Amino acid sequence: MRLKTIILSFIVLNYIFINAWKDDPELEKKYSIQFIQKKESHEFPVIGQEVLINYIGRLAENKKEFIRTQPNKPYQFRAGESALTCWNELVTHMSIGEKIKVHVPSKFAHGSEGFNKLVPPHSDIEFEIELVSFKDPISEEQIRKEKEKRKQQQKKSKKQQQEENRKKWKKTDL
Repeated sequence: MRLKTIILSFIVLNYIFINAWKDDPELEKKYSIQFIQKKESHEFPVIGQEVLINYIGRLAENKKEFIRTQPNKPYQFRAGESALTCWNELVTHMSIGEKIKVHVPSKFAHGSEGFNKLVPPHSDIEFEIELVSFKDPISEEQIRKEKEKRKQQQKKSKKQQQEENRKKWKKTDL
């Protein structure tokens, strides 16, 4: 009896642990999610951060693969700004290195339009998604500073080139 209790407790705790990341009850209503690889980290990307993911997309009906990331070339997007609702919602509940398999109803994927003749309209899809990394995006101020720095380098390079040309001209004038 005691062994049964321990085993049952282990199963329940394991289930709770595996599903603990789904602190948003709406996700459980929208998607069917299975972990392929679970990580212990509790650091998750937030809306606005740049995320890198590897993924494979399949039609749910026949499991036909229609898209995948290239080896060593993860897909990058800003969390909250992906064209796919499911990616925006799911990546903010994943840790780096986690890999999930998710069934996505049509309305949270490509909907009534489908996708480039690869996904028919109103098709449910399945994704395998692996969160590779995430980081804060570059702010507008950082972009402005970087552009200014490049301009200064270009001006400096032009001045150096002009100075070198003057030296050459002086040598040829002699």
